[in-house]
Amino acid sequence: MQDPNPAQGHQTTPGHERTDADTRKVLMFGVGLAVIIVAACLAMWITFGYLNAHQPLTGPPPSPLASGRRLPPEPRLQVSETEDIGKTVAEEDKQLGSYGWIDKDGGVAHIPVDRAMDLILERGIPGGTNEAAKSKAPGS
Repeated sequence: MQDPNPAQGHQTTPGHERTDADTRKVLMFGVGLAVIIVAACLAMWITFGYLNAHQPLTGPPPSPLASGRRLPPEPRLQVSETEDIGKTVAEEDKQLGSYGWIDKDGGVAHIPVDRAMDLILERGIPGGTNEAAKSKAPGS
């Protein structure tokens, strides 16, 4: 059963609410917003065109006779990783395969790895107990 006198603002038939939202105002807002967006895009296009046409020169053009590559300021990035690794490995191999002083005053030197392994086999680990090495040592 329907109320013969519906209250103001209440709707009795299906559809949208006519009293709360004014369709015409919502549409006018949308059109106004679209106009503002188009105007802003047009203003940016004109501004960028003007700035591109009146861009100041950043410096004299490079000489066509200039040759060579200009290096960037320090610190520079690694140019050839494989070459740098090769140099590092060669230096390490030289250090591991040669005799030299670490602390001459303290009497500390480095010896080649192969010689150090032979000495360990002959004498055992310094400060450790190595009965097998002592029993096989010459003169025991």
